Amino acid sequence: MLKQKFIISIISEIIIYLIGFSSLIFITRLLGPYPLGVISSAQAVMSLISIFGNMGFGIAHVKLVSEGENIDKCISTFFIIKIFTNFLMLIIFFSLFINNLIPGFQKNSVEGLVILIIFISTFINSFNDIGNFTLTAQINVSIGKSILILQKLINSILRIFVAFTKKNVIWLAIAELFTSITGLFFYIITFRKIKFIKPNRELIKKYFSFGLPSLIITINAILLSNVLDRIFINSFVNPEEVGYYTTALSFVIIFTFTSNNLNNILLPFYSESFKRKDYDKINHISLKSEKYIYTIFSPIVIYSFLYSKDFIVFLFSEKMLRTGEILPFVILYSFIFLLNRPLATKILGFGKFNKIMWMDVLNLIINFLLFSILIPDKLFGIKLFNLGAVGAAISLTISTLMLHIIYKIYNKFLFNDNYSILNILFILISIIIFLIIKDINFYNFKLKFLLDFILGFLLYFLLIFLLGLFSKKEFREFLEFVSFNKIKETVKEELKNI
Repeated sequence: MLKQKFIISIISEIIIYLIGFSSLIFITRLLGPYPLGVISSAQAVMSLISIFGNMGFGIAHVKLVSEGENIDKCISTFFIIKIFTNFLMLIIFFSLFINNLIPGFQKNSVEGLVILIIFISTFINSFNDIGNFTLTAQINVSIGKSILILQKLINSILRIFVAFTKKNVIWLAIAELFTSITGLFFYIITFRKIKFIKPNRELIKKYFSFGLPSLIITINAILLSNVLDRIFINSFVNPEEVGYYTTALSFVIIFTFTSNNLNNILLPFYSESFKRKDYDKINHISLKSEKYIYTIFSPIVIYSFLYSKDFIVFLFSEKMLRTGEILPFVILYSFIFLLNRPLATKILGFGKFNKIMWMDVLNLIINFLLFSILIPDKLFGIKLFNLGAVGAAISLTISTLMLHIIYKIYNKFLFNDNYSILNILFILISIIIFLIIKDINFYNFKLKFLLDFILGFLLYFLLIFLLGLFSKKEFREFLEFVSFNKIKETVKEELKNI
């Protein structure tokens, strides 16, 4: 059942991605990078402010619900906590906004109105988190993903309408607000049977004991989820550069949603397994996850370094060529970040919140320093690298690789994990295959990069199968993993609980 829930998550996220990506093409082609950059920068600022609306209590909610606490009590307690944290978020935002302390978003400008609308959307989404985190804790994938698909569909229809009618950036912000409102409606319908129970002091203490120690983890996750980088780029370069960067990020969503779904599925699973002290099963799942990540995503990383500019020009025209320079490094960073998820989630599931917290603090400090050096042209009068969005992607790659090494060392110490050197072969085989294919010119035409992608992947999977790097047993496990009948059964079982 766990496997099918994961594949449901993946399929759902692919649908969400394709719906969202379709609107991105229209926006960039018809409106250019500027409106996208303004919206993306505003959302980055709001993500920073939303730290005060979360405060780490979302992780605490997932942990408590997944461990069997009464669902009515948990939702009631989380709702009361959210009222206070959202009020804090409200005070902080308007203190900054009224005094024009948000770079690039003056209160008497179009950009100022945009960030005000995005704040209202963020405020509503903070309450939506109650439903989202609850469904995550219950590993109730079908319902949760259905809500997100409907929201994305509504959002994309509105964005495409704005692009075709050539409306200004304010209308894109209104589309985000309307999407948040529809999400609130869907979550209210889903949890309409929940009874409000006055929170007791003991449960509130549990929320604080789990939530506050994970606050640093939450802060780091928010800042490094392409928030701090976009704020730096907007402050030191311009919104257009943020638009190019945001477009590059849209291509790595497959890494992001795989990472999110791994975290959402594995955290409750690890918590439950640690409770039973089933360490062998935990290590087996962790190593399998790592191998599958190398197997599936290695060729994507190598392909991006060789073909990204061709791909970007084909989809968005030459005016978005800058995105092609950014994309390979963003994909490499995302690949390493994805490898970190099973390792970090396992440490969290074991209850080592403080260890993860300090590892993430170190990662955040390294990122901040690298952003300060690689993104700006000058800082405090000192001439720097002036790499803009490319510098942001390189910074993330370096810091995430360092964090991966730290996670590996700590997992070795904690669980006696082994690292399979054979995983590197997936990268080497990808390099060899795509370098050879790129030099083949007998079918040279405009869409050669697409044919190379298909041919390269076919040869790659054929070769790893022949070399025994991906066995028949693993192939059968993968087929079971994506079994349509089992997925259908899982969906039916979850929908019964509505």
